[in-house]
Amino acid sequence: MTTRKKDWILVTLACCPLVAGPGPAAQGAKKPADSAAHEITPDVMPPEAPPVARVVSYGASDVIAVKAKIRYTTLIVLPKTEQILDFTIGDKEFWIVNGNQNFAYVKPAKAGARTNLNLVTASGNIYSFVLSEISELPKAEPDLKIFVDLKDDGMVSASRSGPKFIAAEELDTYKEQLEKAKDEARQAKENTKAAIDKGISQYVSNMRFPYRFEAGKKPFFVRAMYHDDHSTYIQARPEETPTLYEIKDGQPNLINFDYKDGVYVVDKILDRGYLVIGKQKLAFTKED
Repeated sequence: MTTRKKDWILVTLACCPLVAGPGPAAQGAKKPADSAAHEITPDVMPPEAPPVARVVSYGASDVIAVKAKIRYTTLIVLPKTEQILDFTIGDKEFWIVNGNQNFAYVKPAKAGARTNLNLVTASGNIYSFVLSEISELPKAEPDLKIFVDLKDDGMVSASRSGPKFIAAEELDTYKEQLEKAKDEARQAKENTKAAIDKGISQYVSNMRFPYRFEAGKKPFFVRAMYHDDHSTYIQARPEETPTLYEIKDGQPNLINFDYKDGVYVVDKILDRGYLVIGKQKLAFTKED
């Protein structure tokens, strides 16, 4: 074999691996296709569950924790056999509590506020709560409605019995007062029309209507606002219980009030302030 022929054979053998099959790079090129074929799609998030009322079993030694939130009202429902006589709350400045029969409405006026509440009923049962405003806590939801069920047999029996806070001897006193009231009513009917007209005239003369406000504005629906020598009266039919603020020295101050027969009564004469429901505000000013 000549030297020239040996050189040709060596060149041929050196080139054989180049055509034997695909290299690592060619094999790796298929991996993206395999990866795409096994790609996992995310699950569809389930719809958010609607808010529901909370039911709490209560005993004489229990204290119920309540999560409240600014611009929300929490409704506390006691057993139907209960009647609330008094609301005692630790912080009257930043918490508003109203109610009737076996219902209590709780509304905070300051973020992060915390206090306690006791509901005293005619049966002698006392219901205790700790109220916490939770708007600054991420993802925290308020209690919108709480039903209180009794688990204490003694409390159940008391709630179904007659009022404990009325003694038998007091009942006779109430009967005497009732008879006396009837006699006074009969006497009043016997008064002359002139005397009645005089009394009405004196009452009207003590009333003042110096307030300026936007009458009928939703959702407050304030019809009239006036005061006598001691108190301020706001006649309104709002869609929900408003929050009342008095402006004193340029600063708003939360004001408590009583509600009866469509009239909000404040035990002082207000000069300037506003009502709040959610983001809505109704301002008023007293003009002398």
